[in-house]
Amino acid sequence: MRNRWLACCWMITGCWAIAVLPAQAATIDPLYQPEAIQVPSGKTTEQVRQVIHKVTNDKNWEVRDVGTGHIEARYFKKSRRNKVISAVIDFHFDSRAIRISYRESEGLDHNSQDGTIDSTYNKWVRTFEKRLRKALNSY
Repeated sequence: MRNRWLACCWMITGCWAIAVLPAQAATIDPLYQPEAIQVPSGKTTEQVRQVIHKVTNDKNWEVRDVGTGHIEARYFKKSRRNKVISAVIDFHFDSRAIRISYRESEGLDHNSQDGTIDSTYNKWVRTFEKRLRKALNSY
């Protein structure tokens, strides 16, 4: 009887540990701030704006023009456990360069004092950076 109870406790504890570990396994990295992306010569500011819109129009990103040379991309998602994950990224641009910068986030463990954030944010920014470079060269 005692062996069954111990086995049952181990199974429950083992299952509980497995369920908790992935939720706590977020990787925190230094906030990625890419160098300015150089725009190939001959591109107009309007063409650069169109490229940014094309690259950032993804199913979970809301993109809007804030002003001349400034586009804002917002991500918002609610998990099954009602945890909010959101981020706002600014794109400042002209006919020579595009600069991507962090503005704010929720649920991504951003720490402004030590300059860290959940690695998911960095993946998004790196993806935008790669897509922008590719689109600018093929546009």
